[in-house]
Amino acid sequence: MGVNAYQSGAPAKPRPTLKVSPKLEEKQKKALPSSQGPRRAAAAAALTRLGGAARGKANTFPFILESVEAGATLGEICGALRQVFGEFKAGA
Repeated sequence: MGVNAYQSGAPAKPRPTLKVSPKLEEKQKKALPSSQGPRRAAAAAALTRLGGAARGKANTFPFILESVEAGATLGEICGALRQVFGEFKAGA
């Protein structure tokens, strides 16, 4: 446990948690599949091209940008690059 040099002496007040109405939650769940379908296909194609570029000698940045524009997440982009380059392990 660390030491804070600027302690107020008063115990921290618990912060309220975000409450989402069940009605809004259900609405968002229903909307998600319709927006994900086209994005998934475009993102998957862009990620495949990114993986191919990473295996060769091409500059990967244009392919990363294409993946972002197609709706790929940072995790998906990192995963595509991780498949090619592996993951750094300190001391290995």
